[in-house]
Parts: sequence; structure tokens; C-alpha cells
Amino acid sequence: MKKLIYLIALVLVLGLIVAGCTNPAVPPAEQSELDNQTKDGGTVTVKDLSNVTLLDHDSNGLAGGKVKWADGSWHSVPGQTDNNGQITFTISNPNYNKIAMTYNQGTIAQNRDQLETSNYTWYTVPLTIELSDDQNALITDSPGGGMVRQGGGYWYTHGYTGDSLPYGQLTVQLFPRSAAYKFAMSYNHTSQTKSPTVLGATTLTFQTGKVTINCVAGTVKLAHGGWHSYSGYTVLQLLPGTYKYSGACGSGTITVTAGGTVTVP
Repeated sequence: MKKLIYLIALVLVLGLIVAGCTNPAVPPAEQSELDNQTKDGGTVTVKDLSNVTLLDHDSNGLAGGKVKWADGSWHSVPGQTDNNGQITFTISNPNYNKIAMTYNQGTIAQNRDQLETSNYTWYTVPLTIELSDDQNALITDSPGGGMVRQGGGYWYTHGYTGDSLPYGQLTVQLFPRSAAYKFAMSYNHTSQTKSPTVLGATTLTFQTGKVTINCVAGTVKLAHGGWHSYSGYTVLQLLPGTYKYSGACGSGTITVTAGGTVTVP
């Protein structure tokens, strides 16, 4: 009887040893990696991100931000941030090292440490674009005013300085960076381009010059975005540039400077 009990116990011990060899215990870290493996050895979802956020300087959500992530090469994320400034997406590589946000032709990338510090959040700063006259007073034409466009990889129209209060200004949210941005102002068939560096809240002013047309003898044509006819006494605000004129009071060119005054003829 004792021999039988001994044989049964021996069989049970051998069974446990065999089970341990075929199903070894897996440390938690390694088990996590196994959980992310499919049966054919591929990788399934390892990171669902729902807190990637784009905010303006007042912590308001910004729509239209585009996201990429990197693991040695860059991968674009479908869609863009919503009206709350948020976007949800999946990263399929646990070894990703950066996430980049692009907004208004500016891009900022954050590494893993920066992402943890910022809580996966990007902030913009305001660029206030003004249109002023020769006396440095805001041109408050509304509706309308000056048309603001942003260049770089492409030209994009942000709107007009007379679209909303305060008239004469338009604010664009941008990422701070040392590389210059490019903006163009168009007003009264004239235009000017400037390249500001935006490191924090910045004001960019486009100032016109005063053009006085005084031709009592008849009509004068002035070339600013095409030929425009004027007669008698007329005062215009034009952005800096050189313009031709021709008519009853002669012909020639005028040079308009910011804050300057010039008379035709």
C-alpha cells in the first residue's frame, strides 16, 4: 500500500514539473509584450491616445491641427483636431519617440519626456495683424478692410481686418518658432508682404501712405492693381509701393511709403 501511495505522489510531482516546463511563468513586463502579439507574431494596438490636444493662448480648443508620430519614420494620423482641440488615434508601435502637431503652417514635435510634461498638449501664441493709415490710426472699414493671407508652403486667406471687432485687426494663432512666417496684406488694390518672427504674443502692423490726387483739368488714371480713374480732388490710402499715373494732368510714377504722403501730379 505504501508503495502505491509513493508511486501516485511521484506521478503527480512529475506532472507538475512537465507543466512548468511547457508553460513557464512570464514576468509582468514580458507578459505585456506577449499581450500585444498576434498569433502570427504581428503587433496589435499598443497605445490609444485620446488626450492629444491643441489649445490657443487662452486654453481654448483649436480645430484643424494635424498630427504625425515617429518611430524612426513619420506616420500621418487621419483627420484633425476637433472644435475642442482634441484628436483620438492609435499608435501601433510601443517604441514611438515623437508626436508632432502642425497648425497654420507651423509644426512642433515633442519627444516622450516632453509629452509627459505637457500632458500631450500643444499651445499657440497670438499674432495680431493690424492695418493702419498714414497717421497710424487703425483703418476700421467694415465689412472688408484689409485681406490677410499667410504664405509658406501655400497661400491661405485668414480673413479681413473688418470681419469682426476690434475692426482694423485680425488675430492668427501660431506656434512660436525662430523661423519667420510670411504674411501678406491686401488693401485698396495694393499689397505688401512681411516676414515676422513669432516667439510670443506679437503685433504685426501694415501701414499705408497717403496719396492725394488733385487734377481739376480732367481725369487721372492710377495703376494700383489695375488702372483706376480719378478726377478732381481725391485722397487714397495705399500700401507702400511704386505706382504709375497718366491722364489730363500728366504722367509719371509715385512712390508710397508707410506713413508718408504724396501728391498726384
